[in-house]
Amino acid sequence: MTPESNAFRTDETHVYHATPTESPSEAVIHAVLDASNREPPATGETLPPLYDAVDPDALDALLGRHGATPTVRFSYSGYDVMIDGSGAVRLVEA
Repeated sequence: MTPESNAFRTDETHVYHATPTESPSEAVIHAVLDASNREPPATGETLPPLYDAVDPDALDALLGRHGATPTVRFSYSGYDVMIDGSGAVRLVEA
């Protein structure tokens, strides 16, 4: 699981804050694993490929730039995902 200090929940929204070493695409994967109470892929439980929902390289390029402020929204693995340039990933069950 991801560290508790990086995530919190409200009744409808799960918020995950990327660590300084995580790319935006990695943060989305970690947020969904945390929100769905799944273990990392080493346990055999996997998520669908992120590239089925969004281009991970494009997401990293857009949000990984210094000072980037856009917000990207898409659906992935049963969640509506919103990620911004601050590294905050917000998930709402779809």
